[in-house]
Amino acid sequence: MSRLLEPQPVAAAASDPARIGRLSSRLRDTARLADPSENPVVVDIPMEYDARSERRMLWIDGVGGYLVCLANDVTVGRAAPASDTRGPDIGLQADLASRHATISRTEGRYVLKAHGPTTRNDKPVEESAVLEPGDVIQLGDATRLRFERPHALSATARLVIVSGHRTAPMADGVLLMGESCVLGPQPHSHVRCPKWSQEVLLFKGKAQLQCRSGSPVSITRPGEPSEDTTGPAAIPPGARIEAEDLCLSVEEV
Repeated sequence: MSRLLEPQPVAAAASDPARIGRLSSRLRDTARLADPSENPVVVDIPMEYDARSERRMLWIDGVGGYLVCLANDVTVGRAAPASDTRGPDIGLQADLASRHATISRTEGRYVLKAHGPTTRNDKPVEESAVLEPGDVIQLGDATRLRFERPHALSATARLVIVSGHRTAPMADGVLLMGESCVLGPQPHSHVRCPKWSQEVLLFKGKAQLQCRSGSPVSITRPGEPSEDTTGPAAIPPGARIEAEDLCLSVEEV
């Protein structure tokens, strides 16, 4: 296996300052790794746009579906029809305000801002509160989410819906994606895929998501032939990534 994504136990990395520097640099710089000549088209985002367009559904065979939110500010609230651009980024089939709370990522920290009745670890949030790994957020009377930061060197966070409420579109979990996120068999993966033999790293390119891996994967994009690569490689909506023991696809929400 290439050392590009060689599993790095968090506990071991925490005790080795040199390794922390290497891993931190790797995660921080992934968005700059793509060759611009391979991706010449840059999409200009207008000043006013539907923030929900900054979402993807990640379907992983044998694991589940994950809603990936790419924006730094993400609203959570009662699910709205797909045609309603005023709906929340994370829509829940629950008795909530349409935009009940906002979770904002700033300089690697996450801040919960309450717009409706909200608690963090059973304590009321009057205006805002900084989230820590393991915090339980309650929205309204019964909707509960657990906030997790699986990888010590990544700003990406995960929301687990512990109260059993469904999202719309339906997903097994939610990723609040920073610069990059890790899919793989290790405990610190943002989505753990226990049967995989390698890790796949997703990261933000200039116009769309990109991926890289420790061993070659086959990427099929809409209307294009398959490409075998370790990346960096663009994965637009509709793309499928496959290898001997893994298969996932990306869809626009």
